[in-house]
Amino acid sequence: MWVVTFVIGLGVGALAVAAGMHAEARSMPLSIGVGLLGEAAVLRVRSRTAGVPFAPDKR
Repeated sequence: MWVVTFVIGLGVGALAVAAGMHAEARSMPLSIGVGLLGEAAVLRVRSRTAGVPFAPDKR
């Protein structure tokens, strides 16, 4: 996920420069969001492979 975050950051930075913004302008919320998405994906995979139910069955 760090690599994905880095690549997305570079892409957003390149688009910002092409649109006329300063090269130092970076989207920190985007980086944080991608990092949290990666953590959520790992947690989902780990919870599915554990086989432990995380919510009670509906009656």
